[in-house]
Amino acid sequence: MDGMGGLRPSMILRLSMVQLDTLRLLKFLYS
Repeated sequence: MDGMGGLRPSMILRLSMVQLDTLRLLKFLYS
């Protein structure tokens, strides 16, 4: 069963993308 193995990397990728977006938003707000 590769369900979890295939699902976890995409979740990590999505989390890192969300973190990048929030960082960009914070920079935009506080600049």
